[in-house]
Amino acid sequence: MSVITAPPTSNPPTSPPSPRQRKRVPAIAAALVALALVAGVVVIRSVGDTTRPGPASTSPSPIAVKTLAQTLTELEAATARRPDDPRNWQQLAQGYVQRSIQTLDPAYYPLAQKALAKATKLAPDDPATVVASASLAVTQHQFSLARDLATRAISLNPDGPQAYSILVDAEVELGRYPDATVTLQELLDRKPGAAPLARVSYLRELNGDLPGATEAMRDAESASSGDTAFERATYTTLRADLLLNQNQFDAAAPLFRRALQLVPELPLAVIGTARIEAARGDLPAAIDGL
Repeated sequence: MSVITAPPTSNPPTSPPSPRQRKRVPAIAAALVALALVAGVVVIRSVGDTTRPGPASTSPSPIAVKTLAQTLTELEAATARRPDDPRNWQQLAQGYVQRSIQTLDPAYYPLAQKALAKATKLAPDDPATVVASASLAVTQHQFSLARDLATRAISLNPDGPQAYSILVDAEVELGRYPDATVTLQELLDRKPGAAPLARVSYLRELNGDLPGATEAMRDAESASSGDTAFERATYTTLRADLLLNQNQFDAAAPLFRRALQLVPELPLAVIGTARIEAARGDLPAAIDGL
């Protein structure tokens, strides 16, 4: 799959997004970071189990059906039991970052920083530690730092998809669209899936190809059929948001409802529903929802 399918405009985007796009940038960037972290936090074979060498498994497992809040509780207990195990601290840091994005609660950032400090002390050159640091940096809009950390993580583990995803996000937010396109194409060639496809959608949107962006997000949504409810709801919401920005209210509304059925009170879906209600003139319902 090619990242950019539509012919580029005569002046390709080399500057920050337009005011309309800027309204979407923080929320979308944060959502994409959360999606990049899910495989490393939620789908793990056994929290605190240090008997299995190598990276955490991405095979279906009992913990995959638990909520992130439940997983964080188990990880907190695991760090208490095994405070010298860096993997527990790495996963806990990424979990806090993901939870902050899910809830829009910045109180999780200091918790992530403390967990990262522990992981860094125990395993500073472990790729998972560097990826966790990069994820926190990009979420806090420290894009240059995130780019450097993601690049370092790739040098430590060239097969780690999370680092490539974060590098794409950082390059996009720095306005380095050609670099982001090259990085994303490499990720697609290495490990295609829902998270890379969502980034294809975002780059196409920034390139002015809204139909192509919608198509790529639909592909991401389809590819997420076996993922967590949060992942599926987020992809559905992002596709609905694209339709909303094309004034396709009747197509967007049921997608927002579907996302809220999967994850009640998902912030992006609540906001999208309110925007549709406001556009249709039902301001009381929009205000109540928000």
